[in-house]
Amino acid sequence: MNRLKTVLAVVAAFAVLTVSACSSDDKPSGGSAKAPSVSAEEKPYVDAMVSGFDRSEDELNLTDAQVECISAGMVKTVGVNRFKDHGVTPEDLSDRNDSFDLSELELSMDDGYKIYDSFGSCGVNFREVLLEELGADEDMSSEAKDCVAKVFDEKSTRTFAAALFTGGEDVMFENPEVAEIFSGLMECMFMDMDFDMDDE
Repeated sequence: MNRLKTVLAVVAAFAVLTVSACSSDDKPSGGSAKAPSVSAEEKPYVDAMVSGFDRSEDELNLTDAQVECISAGMVKTVGVNRFKDHGVTPEDLSDRNDSFDLSELELSMDDGYKIYDSFGSCGVNFREVLLEELGADEDMSSEAKDCVAKVFDEKSTRTFAAALFTGGEDVMFENPEVAEIFSGLMECMFMDMDFDMDDE
């Protein structure tokens, strides 16, 4: 498996609005999920996000309650006015062929933290999913997996995900704190690979 491709694929999964993050686990993420109450103005956006959720790409096996919970949390954090200011309609969120990137909404890191925390409140453990996906490479040593787990402790995972939500993939290179986390990740992913270029 191409480890760099795997890392970037996971990063991309966390950087988009849809909740189709990949996991090798065949069980639900666990935990109960009760969606926060939404206003009449917020409800069309939440309903659109729920209807646009593609079950065929949901390897997390999220429950209906989790999908609704996550959607409601995102809509409440973004806010209807911000959606409208950026020309985003409910129809845009329901289009499965056009995943909407949160980074287009100019969210703050505080917004990113709220979105990250809403996943946890809905029973989805981002850190667990991330470590499972990054550790799915059968050729990856236990030392490398332990290294990744140390890089992504609870605090750094929250920072990493929040930054990706608000800034997209480019934030890996533009945000010094996130760049440091990503650099540590890359060191782990390649620590047990043989880069000997000698022909003999």
